[in-house]
Amino acid sequence: MPDAHLYSRAKLFSKVGKRTPIVARFSTSSSRAGAPPATHNEAFGLAVRFKTGEGNWDLLSVNFPQSAAPYPMKTPDSTHRADENPTNNLPDANVGMDYLVSNQEALQTRLWQFSDISIPNDWRMMTTFTGCSLSLINDRGKTYHVRFTVKAKRKHRYMDAEVAKYLRSNIPDYYFRDLYTSIERGDFPEWNLIAQILTPEVMKKIDFDPFDISKLWDEKIFPEIHLGRIVLNENPVNWYSQIEQLSLSPGNLVPGIEPSPVRIQQARIFLYKDAHYARLGANHRFLETNRATEERILQFVTVNVHQSAMVVHIPTITLVLSFTPRPNPMTIENSTPVNATWNSFSWQEQERIIQRMSRSVIKADENLQIRLLRHLKIANRDYCEKLWANLNLRLNPCRET
Repeated sequence: MPDAHLYSRAKLFSKVGKRTPIVARFSTSSSRAGAPPATHNEAFGLAVRFKTGEGNWDLLSVNFPQSAAPYPMKTPDSTHRADENPTNNLPDANVGMDYLVSNQEALQTRLWQFSDISIPNDWRMMTTFTGCSLSLINDRGKTYHVRFTVKAKRKHRYMDAEVAKYLRSNIPDYYFRDLYTSIERGDFPEWNLIAQILTPEVMKKIDFDPFDISKLWDEKIFPEIHLGRIVLNENPVNWYSQIEQLSLSPGNLVPGIEPSPVRIQQARIFLYKDAHYARLGANHRFLETNRATEERILQFVTVNVHQSAMVVHIPTITLVLSFTPRPNPMTIENSTPVNATWNSFSWQEQERIIQRMSRSVIKADENLQIRLLRHLKIANRDYCEKLWANLNLRLNPCRET
């Protein structure tokens, strides 16, 4: 983009045509690395490290445009809701369902997780979103808040559930294999790096908190601008040393790119560093794959916590946190985005969402299923009724007055 340098003084945006070496890592949230999701509900991550002349800039993104944990204190809970029960090391549907019905701001994210974007045909056609905004600083010291989108050039196609089931059993490393073989044959995956800019002028006109990552940025209010292309044109020679040992973090920034006022973004800077110390040790930044020309280094204290309880997150039904006000029960403010997102899907995709979601919800306790349906009734009665029809419940909360 010719005008990228007007928004940031970072050298990678200094001129048109400038090339910056990158390294990328794809990740899954619950499936085996590289495996298609069993039927639904998978968050895929794409982390890209830009090895600039000023240090490393890590851009972390996932294939959902919104986050299920808009508050820093909820981040560990949102992560652990997908963990196995620490008592028996078995999946526990009640844990994830309890988090969902106790944190209504996660309902819209959950809807995305059961949509077609949660099960892409391959990673090369997957578009990802940073969710958290970053602050760009230009040469004049002016600040712009930005949300990035890594938009795939290939058209998105979802994977049929039966195909995913077959691949999971017969080619469990399908996504990795497809990516590797595509690069080997010269069919290089390509994405556009898109930014939505929040200017001080726009800030005065909007009537919502733009730093709430559970809210979407309307493209009509925050126009998209093209910053450049991301091309993967080379496979790693040594997977472990080049990819596995990467210590990617939202705290790895360069001059001209800084953290934004988003509280969850600031918290993640600490959380990721702690994880690196636990996984790679105190000297992880000296590993070859993590070295850069210059680096901004912060020291943190590592804290290890032993888990032994059945519930691996803080259940709201037993403990009410007062660190931030949160609507409870479901309110119009929370239900409106869910309703809008549901109505944006075609009826065919709505049917696929219901099929995927019901297979997950039906595993949870009946009282949690009922609580979920009562929330969905406020958001969209049609959504509620269709889900209820696929559950084995005698009571229909969707018709309660």
